[in-house]
Amino acid sequence: MPLGNGYWLYGWCGLFFLCLLLIVLEQFRLPPLTLIPIGVFTYTLCVVLYWVIATVGIWRSATTYTGSKLWAVLAKLSIVLGTLWIVSHFGLTVLGKL
Repeated sequence: MPLGNGYWLYGWCGLFFLCLLLIVLEQFRLPPLTLIPIGVFTYTLCVVLYWVIATVGIWRSATTYTGSKLWAVLAKLSIVLGTLWIVSHFGLTVLGKL
């Protein structure tokens, strides 16, 4: 997969639309996210699985990228920073509920 396609199409746009779906479902209070706890778990699991697959694909594309090394380094840096942000945000959310 070319680095640009993986980064923008799967990394940004894919996750954007998954998050947009959650916002729409929450705005209209549509099941399964508001009525069934398993819906929240299922949605979260789908987002995490998608994120892991997209991240691994982007990382591998950056490793084999033959163009400017700057783009490969920036793609990997954004993955590392994004992962740190997600882990810290999740950690703070969980700690705030204790």
